[in-house]
Amino acid sequence: MIIVGITGGIGHGKTTFANALASHAQTYRHYETWGLVAEVAAALRNSAARTPSPADLQAINHWLGSLTGIIATHLHTIVGSESLRITQGLLAKHPDHYQKLLLYLEREQDGTIPPGTEINSDTKELFRPLLQWLGGYLVIICGNGIWYDELIRRITHERSHHYELVTISGVRYPADAERVRNAGGSIIEISRPEVGDQDVQDLTERQRSLIDADSNIANNGTLSDLQDCAATVLQDLRLKQLSNHYSSRML
Repeated sequence: MIIVGITGGIGHGKTTFANALASHAQTYRHYETWGLVAEVAAALRNSAARTPSPADLQAINHWLGSLTGIIATHLHTIVGSESLRITQGLLAKHPDHYQKLLLYLEREQDGTIPPGTEINSDTKELFRPLLQWLGGYLVIICGNGIWYDELIRRITHERSHHYELVTISGVRYPADAERVRNAGGSIIEISRPEVGDQDVQDLTERQRSLIDADSNIANNGTLSDLQDCAATVLQDLRLKQLSNHYSSRML
C-alpha cells in the first residue's frame, strides 16, 4: 500500500492533487485531516441544543465538558475535563489559543452560520475558525499525536482492504509528517505560486511551514497538467523513485 501525506497552504490544491493521484490508482482511500477534526466538531455541536455566547465563559466550559467523551469515542484518547477548562487568566495569557473559538461562537450567535447547518465540504469555510481551533488546541492539550495517531490507526486497519493508494490531505505539523513516514508513507508538498499564504498567524499554518517534505510539486499549470503530473508521481512512488521536485507545467 502506498501512503501519501499531502501538505500545502490553504487553496494550493491539496485535495485536487489527492483526487488526481486517486484517478490513476487501481484502488484507493482518501482521508482529509479536516474531516477527522470535523467529526469531532460535529459531535461537539450536537452535544448541546445551542452553542454558548462568546461572553459567557461558564457556559463555554460547560459546553466543552462534553469533549472528554467525544475525544475518547472518536480519537481513542483519554483527557481530563479540567485540562479543557478555559479561565480568564488563560484568555489573557494566551489569547491566540482562543481567538478562533470565540470567532466561531460569534458567527453562531450573529447568524453568520444559519441554524441547522451541518459541517461538510460545502460549508467548511463557515466553520473554519472552529476547525482551526480544535485542530490546534487539542494538540496543545492532548499532545501532538492526537489527530494522526487516530488517522494512522484507521489507515492500518485499511491494509486488510488491500488499497493500492491511501492519501491524507492536510498534513499540518512536523510531528504528523513523521507519523506518516513511520507508517511507511511519503510527504508531498504542493504549492501554487500565484496563491499567497493565507492566515499565516494561525497556529497550524505556522507549524505547517516547518515540515520538510520528501517532494515538492509546483501547481503552476492547468488541471490537465496536474493530472499528468499526478500520473508521473504515482508511477515514481510505485517504483520507489520519488523525485524531490515536480512542476506540473513542465510535464
